Amino acid sequence: MNSINIIGPLQVCIKSVNPNRFTIFVDGGLRHKVCEFPDSISIGDNDSGSADLDIPLSPDKDRGDLYFALKMMKARNYKKAELHGFVGGRLDHQMLLLGDLLRDSQEEETHFKIYEQETLRMEIFPSGSWTFAHVGEFSLFSIYEQLVSYKGDCKYPESKEYPQHLPVLSTQGLSNISYSEFTVETQRSSCLFYIQK
Repeated sequence: MNSINIIGPLQVCIKSVNPNRFTIFVDGGLRHKVCEFPDSISIGDNDSGSADLDIPLSPDKDRGDLYFALKMMKARNYKKAELHGFVGGRLDHQMLLLGDLLRDSQEEETHFKIYEQETLRMEIFPSGSWTFAHVGEFSLFSIYEQLVSYKGDCKYPESKEYPQHLPVLSTQGLSNISYSEFTVETQRSSCLFYIQK
């Protein structure tokens, strides 16, 4: 199935976003709609923008705007999304956004790629076996306690017994190094964080 775009209010390199995909502009993310997105919709409570949104939300709701965008994604039967404009800003927003994405990935088997400007910064993926092509440092974490295994061309694939216990939001998954391609096997949704130097 094709991937969609979800555009948030923080910095976006709009030229790296495919305008031919279905696109959800979340609240202040609508300010990034500087070119034609033929199949798009906007949603939010207007606390980070001042535009006319297609689906206005109450500012008194008990969930963030992204939560409702994910529900819209589910309603259209999409399982993959590229997120732009969600990295940086307030740390509490960043952490809780990752929590919503990890829960959605666990419950709906969705796969998210999260960009900072035009750089792929994180991937959130459901349980299973996932292969990644990356040269450099990476970290793995989750909001779910689970067993994980690494295979392939990375520093810590075979140096310890696998599968290995990964506690919730633990430093256990910090600072592995990949030399080309590697596979991660997980029992629950997880986040792979690419470290750029």
